Amino acid sequence: MRRLLGVPVAMHDFGKTMLVCRMHHEIPHEGVAREWFGHGQTRALLPLDEHTVSLVLTVTGHEAAKLHALNEDAFARDIEARLERRLGAMRLVGTRHTYPLVAIWARQLVGPGFALVGDAAVGMHPVTAHGFNLGLASADRLAATLGDALARQRGVADPAALARYQRQHRAGALPLFLGTGMIVGLYTDDRPLAQPLRHAIIGGIRRLRPLRDVLAAAVVDAPPPQTLLGLMRSVARFDPRPLPHQGEAALTDSDGFFVRCTP
Repeated sequence: MRRLLGVPVAMHDFGKTMLVCRMHHEIPHEGVAREWFGHGQTRALLPLDEHTVSLVLTVTGHEAAKLHALNEDAFARDIEARLERRLGAMRLVGTRHTYPLVAIWARQLVGPGFALVGDAAVGMHPVTAHGFNLGLASADRLAATLGDALARQRGVADPAALARYQRQHRAGALPLFLGTGMIVGLYTDDRPLAQPLRHAIIGGIRRLRPLRDVLAAAVVDAPPPQTLLGLMRSVARFDPRPLPHQGEAALTDSDGFFVRCTP
């Protein structure tokens, strides 16, 4: 639809492909989502029922095609090895799907009689899971803007109302869009010097509660006043001592971090 409307976009191709499928596993996931940045690949496990996860594997297009072509048993053995059998024996549930990994930023979000929301407006790398929240935020912003226009008897196609939505959503999306790009660059850099930098950043985030609270506010797209208030409260109770490892991030091997996010 965006292309039919003639809206140009700025696009960044990450040169990777996401392979997405559901996997049944032997060991319960205990409701924990996991994301593992490894050498040449990123693995994410999103819990569904007790013994089923949604697997999102980011690899090169060539490797994704090879994995897609494997029979179900060989595919399951490959995934078990990539996950170091953390969830035990696994088997494929359903079908496998592949998607090219790109980020997009629409040059304009509104026009005569239309407005873009969700991934049509801003499409981000899924590594931080901001895209879903940002999509909901775009719909909420547009609904609020159009509701105000209707209350003023201006109609839903009011150019001023649409322009206000565009300003608000761009202002809210840009920090997440740029920040996600920086994180992707850091965690997909396979050069040896990038590894100690990743360790230092993760360690700093674990120790600085104010920074962690600001990042958490960004994930849920909290408005600036709420973010600022949360930051002030965090500073007031700041404790520089290291936080416990449980539920944060644990170093697994020489090429990546294993990040646990409990709901």
